[in-house]
Amino acid sequence: MEVKASRALVTGASRGMGRAIALALAREGAACVGIGYRMHAGDAKALAIEVQSLGARPILLAGDLTLQAEAEGLVRRFLQEAGGIDVLVNNAGAPAPGRIDQISPEDWDRGMRLLVYAPFWCTRIAAPVMMAQRKGRIINFSSIVARRGIANNVCYVTGKAAVIGFTMALARELADHNVLVAEVAPGLIETEFNGPIDPEVQRKNNETRIPLHRYGTPEEIAESVLFLVRQEYMTGEVLAMDGGFGMRLA
Repeated sequence: MEVKASRALVTGASRGMGRAIALALAREGAACVGIGYRMHAGDAKALAIEVQSLGARPILLAGDLTLQAEAEGLVRRFLQEAGGIDVLVNNAGAPAPGRIDQISPEDWDRGMRLLVYAPFWCTRIAAPVMMAQRKGRIINFSSIVARRGIANNVCYVTGKAAVIGFTMALARELADHNVLVAEVAPGLIETEFNGPIDPEVQRKNNETRIPLHRYGTPEEIAESVLFLVRQEYMTGEVLAMDGGFGMRLA
């Protein structure tokens, strides 16, 4: 599918990977780019200026995706302002650390709402529009740890693993409608997601855990999204963007 003239919505777009994805879509000729965000309103507004400078129409969409009404309302506002939707990127996420005996039921619930329920809520509003027009791309975000596990992050790993199942089931449901669904599974990426990176931890990861010996960049993740939008014969797949990290994950 052509990126040019498409109507694309990116959740969690104010910073990091989401920001890079929004800029990449605008740079490649998207007609309008929805900028979903909850915090960092200043960053979202600055991004909107950059998106507009690249020739795309920015649509700022504030909302708390852990709440069904706000998640669904965010997509409905985009549909109203953009006149439809061609690309949905379910990128929004947040760390949810904690060992099984430490994480509270409240934190678990909030993590599941953001990592699992939010993509479902957003997609259930966007998918019928794509089905009716017989065209669309839905790109979800998992993590390389979803298939291998990692200690002290049981909520995050569980949520991201659930999204893989969601992606595969959705791909089968929508294939007959020419709506393709795929997923990006990043490894260690240079963003604010995990807070400041300890130089010694980064050195150890580069030397012993990442075969390509470096962290990925948000721009490289954005390129993978552009690939998934453009291609015509991949659905239900998880695209690992991790420099080989998953092969050595312990």
